[in-house]
Order: sequence, then structure tokens, then C-alpha cells
Amino acid sequence: MLSYSAFLRRLICSFQMKQHQDVLTCSVLGIRPKVALEWRAVREDTPIDFTQHQFKETQLGDVYDISLTVNFDFTQTTQNKVTVECRAVGENAELFNLSMKVDLLFPNVLPTEQGSDTSTIAIIAVVVIMMMIIITAAVVILCRIRGKAERFIKHLKAKYEIFYDSVQPIPYIKDRMYCVDKVFVEGGIEYMTGISGGHAQWDKLSSYQEVVKGNCLKTKRQILEGEPGYGKSTLTLQLLYDWCKSLSKSPLRGVDVIVYLRLRQLERS
Repeated sequence: MLSYSAFLRRLICSFQMKQHQDVLTCSVLGIRPKVALEWRAVREDTPIDFTQHQFKETQLGDVYDISLTVNFDFTQTTQNKVTVECRAVGENAELFNLSMKVDLLFPNVLPTEQGSDTSTIAIIAVVVIMMMIIITAAVVILCRIRGKAERFIKHLKAKYEIFYDSVQPIPYIKDRMYCVDKVFVEGGIEYMTGISGGHAQWDKLSSYQEVVKGNCLKTKRQILEGEPGYGKSTLTLQLLYDWCKSLSKSPLRGVDVIVYLRLRQLERS
């Protein structure tokens, strides 16, 4: 029986790369008897397809030169290295046990585990950046709204200051004007508590602060009554003064905005 060397000269495998599709060529030179060749992936679960098989056989006397060229493509490339094998197959394959393995390297592809970790890190980074953008936008919007509210309140207080600093104790004499806090005196004013039997019910207003606290707040409107000069107009200005100055004892200290409307009585024609 002849040794393997008498049947086989050498096994040559060459690897060529093209732009879109890869080509593998496996050659066996000077072999007798002839064999068939096959390309396969070492791991069965490798997503690789071998196409366009080109089998070439050349006889030189009693020996053969055999080559197999295939194109290969991946359905998905998730590994940076794939091992493929060229081996002898057919009825004479067991005589030679010919096999050669080739590692296909893909430096631009990360391994599945590393790619998964990288994807997770990328997603977390994007989420963090989006959260920072949203928080920054919310802070900017809140600052703008707060800034507008503060400017509005500041404008209101400046307007109200003109009102409560221009109180005339004696009507129609404008050369002497005082702050309402200097001239306001309590007493003589009543407020309506309700209607019973078609008649209004009145009670004495012991303090101007009662208008904005206690039972008075249970109704949608307050009706005050008093003789001329008893301080009905200055009572409202006193409330504005307390709010603008943020007096600690005032029930209006925690109120954000007060809108003061001054009504004018028109005589009937």
C-alpha cells in the first residue's frame, strides 16, 4: 500500500477579498485518485452562505490538480472572526483526510457580546443626553415664566404704591396726600352676611382683615356699607398696602397676585 505522500503533493488554500462579495479558492495539486472538495463553516450555526461553486479539474498523467472556488456572503455579521474549512469529500476522501481551515477576520465588526454592551452604553448615553436636554429646556421655560411673573407682580406693586400713597383725608384737596397706613381708621363699616326673608343681614366689621379671612371667604363677593368718610375706599387701599409690603400679620402675605379695579360712579343723565 502506498503512503499518503505518494498520492498527495500538497494542499493549497488561497483567500481573496473583493469589495462586495468574498471569494475563497481551495486547490489540491498532484493527487491520485481524484477527490471532490467542499467549503463549509466549522460552526454549524455560522450565518454564512457559499454560492457560485466553480469546480476545476486538470489531469496531468496519472495525477490530478483540483480546485474549488466559491463566493461567500453573510446574512448577518456579528462576529469579528469566522473559521471556515476546505476538506476532501466523496468516495476517496477517507484515503487522505485532507482538511485546511481559514480564519476570516472582520476588524470593523465587534463580537456579539461586545456589540451588545456597546449598544447598551450608546442607548444609555442617548437617554442621559435627552434627559439633560429636557431638564435644561424645562428649567429655561420655568425661569422665563417665573421672570415674567415677577416682572408682572413688580409692575402691579409699583402701580398700587401710587394709589395707597395718594390718599386725601379731605376730598378734593390734593396738596396734602398721605400713605393709607397713616390715615386709615377702623370702625363704622358693616358687611352683608346674607339674605333672610328677602332682607339683607348685616354685621359689624371689626377689622379690615376680616374681609379676606374666616367666614367672609366662604362667599364669592363681599358687600360693604358705611357712611361717607368711614373708610370704605381706604379699606381696600389698606389691603393693597399690606400685600405690597408683605406684612407678617396680614392674611394676604401668601397671596401671589391681587387685581385691584377702581370703579367710578357715573351720574344718571
